[in-house]
Amino acid sequence: MATRVNRAATASNKKGGRSRKRNRSVFSYNVNKRLENIDNQKVFRKQSHETKARLHNASAGIAIEERATPSMAFKLTSEAITDGRALESTYTADGANKSPPLNWSKNTAAVEYVLIFEDITDPKNSLVHWLVYGIPVSVTRISEGVPAEERISNLPGTIQGKNSFGRIGYSGPFPPLFDGWHHYRFRLLALSASLGDLKPGLTKEELFKKIRGRIIEEAEQVTRYKRGKARAA
Repeated sequence: MATRVNRAATASNKKGGRSRKRNRSVFSYNVNKRLENIDNQKVFRKQSHETKARLHNASAGIAIEERATPSMAFKLTSEAITDGRALESTYTADGANKSPPLNWSKNTAAVEYVLIFEDITDPKNSLVHWLVYGIPVSVTRISEGVPAEERISNLPGTIQGKNSFGRIGYSGPFPPLFDGWHHYRFRLLALSASLGDLKPGLTKEELFKKIRGRIIEEAEQVTRYKRGKARAA
C-alpha cells in the first residue's frame, strides 16, 4: 500500500515539476519579449526618419505601381542633378532641404503631369520624399526650393501630396548614418486624362488609385546620397 502511495506522490511531484518548469519558461519568454520590445523601441527612436518611414510602410503594405515604358523623346533633366551622380547636400535634410530645379520636354499627348521623388534603394519598399500632381501640361519646369504648401502658388492648379514622413511638400534625403549609398529617383508621369479637382495631401497609394490606366509615358532622373563613410563590405 505504501509503495503505491509513494509512486503516486512521485508521479504527482514529477507532474508538478514539469508544470513549474513550463510556467517558468513561459514567464521567461514573456519577460524576454518585453525586454526585446523595449530595446526595439529604443533603437527605433534613434533611427533616421527614412528608416522609420520604411518600417511604417512595410507594416502598412505598398500598393502595386503602374508603369509606362520610358521614352527617349520625353526627358526629365536638372542643372543640379546628373543622372547617377551624388545629390548635392543642399537638397538633403543634412543641408538646406530644398527641392532641386527640374525641367522636362513637353509631351504632346499628355493632358497633365505627376511628379514623384522617392528612395528606391529597397524596390519593394520605396519611400516617397515628394509628390506633386495636377501639373498643367503647359508647365515644363519646377523651380528650386518649392515651399511646403498645399498648392504651389506660382504654378496654378499644381498640388502637393503627403510624403512617407507624413508631411506635405519636399523632404530631402536623410538615410541612416553609415548605411552606404541610397538611390533616389525623380519620376515624371504623363497622363492621358486630367485628375480633376483633387484635394491636397494625397499619399502615393491614394494617388495611384486615381491615375491607374492613365499613364501614357514617363521620364526619370536617378541620383544617390549617403551619410558618413560607407561600411566595409
